[in-house]
Amino acid sequence: MFRPLAISRLASAARLQAPCALRVAVPSCGVLPRFLSVSSVNNQNIELPDVVRLRERLEKDPRDQISKDEFLRICNDAGVEGGEDLLRSFHNAGVFLHYEHSNNGLVRNRVFLKPNAVLSAMDHALLDIAGEEKTREDFLAELEELRKEFATLDSEAKTIHDLAYKSADRRIWTGFSVVAFQTGVFARLTWWELSWDIMEPVTFFFTFSGVLFGMAWFAKNKQEYSYEGMRATLAARKMAKLENSRGFDRERYDAVQNAIAKLELDITRIQ
Repeated sequence: MFRPLAISRLASAARLQAPCALRVAVPSCGVLPRFLSVSSVNNQNIELPDVVRLRERLEKDPRDQISKDEFLRICNDAGVEGGEDLLRSFHNAGVFLHYEHSNNGLVRNRVFLKPNAVLSAMDHALLDIAGEEKTREDFLAELEELRKEFATLDSEAKTIHDLAYKSADRRIWTGFSVVAFQTGVFARLTWWELSWDIMEPVTFFFTFSGVLFGMAWFAKNKQEYSYEGMRATLAARKMAKLENSRGFDRERYDAVQNAIAKLELDITRIQ
């Protein structure tokens, strides 16, 4: 393990394009530049070219972040020891970022290879926070307006929903009535008018037509035939027709509903 100051100087030296320079200005991604001497690390076990190659390899990585364990593994593969202290020095120099004291375990385990991306994310977050702090009352007023609009839309949506399912239920009851009437007719023909020898093939083909109907239903609707599925499908078709005829804006309904949920979450977060 190397002394922190020596490793810090090595991290600063990693900013060089060639290891022969003895003094380098290290921009710290938003902090003041540092001028660190590297002349006192010549007797360390670590070689400056290894640090330079390590830095170049990580800067060429297309990912914005990697895990801390992967960073240490890359250090070992590059023949660079003291990865923990080197990572801390990289962070202090603004080369790569690692928030080892963060309360968030996920953040503590990440090494950010693109400091500018972190700063950009922080800028957006600060702008969002500033907007929340200065417009909390506006959020409440907007939430109230959206709730009023949603109440009107929701009332219309429930009316359409009820009408659609009533229509589907009527069609199902109509189908049940037809089947019940058919059963009565077949019973009359079997025991009074004709005989079972004549009616048996007739009933067979009528029963088999149910199989054909189920296959046709699946081919058209791409779902298994069931009474519950048939009811839902009939209701959905009727609902679409009612929405179109009544001029109901389904997209607006969903957008207002999502906006209300987002505003409620934002208000809860800033309280």
